[in-house]
Amino acid sequence: MLLILKNWRTGTKVYAVVGVCLLSLIAIVGLAVVQLQQIGTEIEGIAEQDLPLTAGHTEVSVRVHAQDEIGMVATSLETFRGKLIENQEMQK
Repeated sequence: MLLILKNWRTGTKVYAVVGVCLLSLIAIVGLAVVQLQQIGTEIEGIAEQDLPLTAGHTEVSVRVHAQDEIGMVATSLETFRGKLIENQEMQK
């Protein structure tokens, strides 16, 4: 192999190296594109599987927080009602 390269002119050797680099670059880019397509497919699958779970979790969280708020309002109203009754009894 080295004997073949020894007979080549310098310009031909440079072109050969550039050609090998370009072929390597094309192979690497092709491999990267294939891997990115696989990753995209996996992300779509995960999104299709997890988004409904997230939506359900969000709905449950909103309901739980709403119930907590209702409970706090009810407690506050009961406390206020109790103090009102105490004040009315004290005024009698």
